[in-house]
Amino acid sequence: MKMRALSTLALFVLAWTAGPVLAADPLPPMPWMPKGFSVKSIDEQNLPESMKEKIRAKVRYMNEHKVIPASEHEVADFAVIEAEHRARNKAHPSTTFTPSNLDATTLGGQPLLGAVTHGVYNNNSWSGLSRLFSHPQLERVLLDETDLATPGGGATFTKEMINADINGAPGMILSQQGSEKKSITRLMWYAGGMLYELSIPRVDDQSRDALLDIARQLRR
Repeated sequence: MKMRALSTLALFVLAWTAGPVLAADPLPPMPWMPKGFSVKSIDEQNLPESMKEKIRAKVRYMNEHKVIPASEHEVADFAVIEAEHRARNKAHPSTTFTPSNLDATTLGGQPLLGAVTHGVYNNNSWSGLSRLFSHPQLERVLLDETDLATPGGGATFTKEMINADINGAPGMILSQQGSEKKSITRLMWYAGGMLYELSIPRVDDQSRDALLDIARQLRR
C-alpha cells in the first residue's frame, strides 16, 4: 500500500491506492490508512501532533479569511501545468473508469489543452486522469479524476475542512494566494468511489461559485 499526495489539499485529505503507484514518488507504506471513504475530525486522525497543529492553524485562518497566503511552491503554476499536459497529452487515454461528461457544464465545448493519465496502472488502464481546459471566464480549469475503489484505495476527509456540498457529497474548497501574484482555488470531493478535484488560477468569489457550478453539473 502506498500513499500519494494529490495536491496542497493533502493536509486535509489523506488518500492512498493499493498496488504500485506510478507517475508519483511513493511514500513508505501506511498500514493504518483505511479502505473506502471516511470523514474524521483532526483529533480522530492518526497523524503526528505537529501535522495536526498545522491543520488546525489552516482551519482557523480559513474561518476568518477565504484566501490563505501560501509559499510559491504551494501554489501550482498553471503555465507549467499546461506545458506538461500539452507534452504528455493522451489522445485516447485508457482508464479504469468512464471520464465525466462535461456537456452540461461550462466546460462543454471548451478547448481541451491536454489529458494526462496517472495513478495505478493495471490491466492496461490507469486509475487517474487529469484534463486541462481553456475557459473564457476562468482562464484555465484543471479537472482531475481518480478511481480509488477499483485498486482498493481510500480517502479520509478532515471534518473541520468540509465546506461545500456537491450533490450530497462532502467537498472542500480552498483558495491560496502566493507572494508573486500566483493564485489557485481547489475544490475536492468524493463520490461513488471516485476522488475529484477541480482547480483554477483565480480566488475571487465569482470564480469560486463558477467552480462549484461545474462540479455540481458533472455527469458520469
